[in-house]
Amino acid sequence: MFNGIVYYTGNIHSINKTKNSLFIGIKSKLRFNPNELGSSVCCDGVCLTLVKIKKNIIYFYISNETLIRSNFKLLKKNQIINLEKSISYGQKISGHFTQGH
Repeated sequence: MFNGIVYYTGNIHSINKTKNSLFIGIKSKLRFNPNELGSSVCCDGVCLTLVKIKKNIIYFYISNETLIRSNFKLLKKNQIINLEKSISYGQKISGHFTQGH
């Protein structure tokens, strides 16, 4: 679940296209640690699974189904997107609950 308030943004650092998917890297000040791999991150309103962390760049695989149902097929390098980590139990809710997936 997410609280709907965006505190961080990121710049699209890399886009690797295959026939039916994208693998993107996003450069951001939003920090993750290795045990957060596999966690859900709201990227411009779409829940994506964190698959790789390298310094200040986070990576996501975007399936064809997500490309069809979102605007990610229009992504450009250096584009700014909104980022939001999922909420943790006991965390202050400053917005409203939004569910992903």
